[in-house]
Amino acid sequence: MLDVYCKALDELIMLITPLDSAQLCAIADPHTTDLDCVSVQSILSHIVQPGYSYTVYIEHAVGRTLDR
Repeated sequence: MLDVYCKALDELIMLITPLDSAQLCAIADPHTTDLDCVSVQSILSHIVQPGYSYTVYIEHAVGRTLDR
């Protein structure tokens, strides 16, 4: 499972690497009421936070301890 997360993260990094700070922060949908969908940055934050949490849960399940 962790390998799947690592592969997905590597692909995400490749996808967003060409973007500069202005592109990441730019308002992508000014009409949305969902704050997680306003910009690329907010979408990334919404995606990465749970992915990180799941990774920590899996690490704990296999006996490894990680601090958040």
